[in-house]
Amino acid sequence: MIERNCNIMKDYGNGYSIEELAAKYGLSVRTCYRALDDAKQKVRIQLAQVEDARKAEIIAAYKNSVPLKEMIAKFNVTEGYCGMVANDAGLTENRRNERIKIRQRPRNENIFREYESGVPVQKLSEKYQLSVPGIYKVIQRVRKQKEAMSLAMDCEANQIEGV
Repeated sequence: MIERNCNIMKDYGNGYSIEELAAKYGLSVRTCYRALDDAKQKVRIQLAQVEDARKAEIIAAYKNSVPLKEMIAKFNVTEGYCGMVANDAGLTENRRNERIKIRQRPRNENIFREYESGVPVQKLSEKYQLSVPGIYKVIQRVRKQKEAMSLAMDCEANQIEGV
């Protein structure tokens, strides 16, 4: 039956009409349609399995910090496809955020330091080309980070004293 369905699909691909297929294989038109659907489903399943294996390799590459250009060349896919796979696996946001945080950390600390030393928010907004609310968010974020680090250091000091 599977072989018959594959043959029907091949013949259909070679230009046979559904009626010609029904006559050739001694089947009803409806059965020929079902055979085509079954054969297409088998092909879709096989393609999905190959695709899942490729996605698993891309995810492994992301986890191993393989550069995006290397992944594109190795798997013969687009940047968008790699991004979609990584995003579906929940990997891109962390990677993207880390890159942004690394780039912005010195800038954010400078903004906070200048704010603490009395520079008006409007001046900081103009200097760093951020909106006034954006400056306040940066200040709030850095303040929270410093508080968290301070708490962590206090906890560490208390653990050392307790030992």
